Amino acid sequence: SSEEQRTNTSVVTQHSGIEHDMKEMMPDSEKLKAFSDVASARSDNRPGINAAFSYAKWYNQVSASPATHLVVLMWDRLSRDRDLSASIRNRFKEVGVEVNATREWVNYQDSGEVIVHSVREALA
Repeated sequence: SSEEQRTNTSVVTQHSGIEHDMKEMMPDSEKLKAFSDVASARSDNRPGINAAFSYAKWYNQVSASPATHLVVLMWDRLSRDRDLSASIRNRFKEVGVEVNATREWVNYQDSGEVIVHSVREALA
């Protein structure tokens, strides 16, 4: 990450931003667990993303109230590659979890938003 990214999107900044955004967007939501990676968003073989997936899969098998979302602050924090991002999102979708970004939320029911999101990811 660049110096600007390290300053403006540090792990602490991202976690506090996500908590703030989620309180406003979904006031009744409950944070189950936070995951972090100190690795390149150009790979999906990262300890944090793998731990988040394992946790979501396990939690949704044992809980009467399943986890519904994995959120990141901005899409480039999940992945810098459109195909890789889609792969990560599909992996979580298989266990009932929607992946989204609090600062760039995508309404997956709106095809126009999905197209705009795809273009943004392609340019990232």
